[in-house]
Amino acid sequence: MLVRHGEIQANVERLWHGTTDSDLTVTGAQQVKHLGLHFSDINVTISKIYSSPLMRTVKTAQAIGQHQNLEVIPIAGLIEFGVGEWEGLSYETIASEHRFFDLIAEDQNFQPVGGESVNQVADRITKAFFSLVEQHRGERIVMVGHGAAFAILMAGLLEGSPFPFFHHHMSNTGVSVLEVAEDNSVQRRSFDATEHLQPN
Repeated sequence: MLVRHGEIQANVERLWHGTTDSDLTVTGAQQVKHLGLHFSDINVTISKIYSSPLMRTVKTAQAIGQHQNLEVIPIAGLIEFGVGEWEGLSYETIASEHRFFDLIAEDQNFQPVGGESVNQVADRITKAFFSLVEQHRGERIVMVGHGAAFAILMAGLLEGSPFPFFHHHMSNTGVSVLEVAEDNSVQRRSFDATEHLQPN
């Protein structure tokens, strides 16, 4: 089960916070509270909860863990797509002034100064994913992470290429379920479920 973190201010302002450590907004805290209750209500057995080490993902994972009586295990490989010197800039600025999205479309090995390429993100998060899968064959685990990194992961797993990945981007606290077969082929059983955010 892949879960994206709750809302941060950068999401509201449409800023790129990749490896920038950001706390949840008041809305984000409410989202993760509802997420945790959802995991309690659906009555599934979870073996482990893993998370990117950033604050927004750890807090999201802890909201699930408290209802499952599980500690959160940080995994560096699940961290967000870092864009180096462009961290904190708006998506509009990155797109128009720096041509970021054009550049990564032309070359998935392109790296902003101090940042990562699409292929580097795909490599590390895919390795992290299958490492955890291998440890928990036949079990259900939760990985809490980020919009771009998880989108790149799913694009690679489901389509054989990490780019384009934008159509795999999940909402804040969205939940996607992947099933991994013995031969490591992957099927997506559900995508970006957010019913826990709907008013009763």
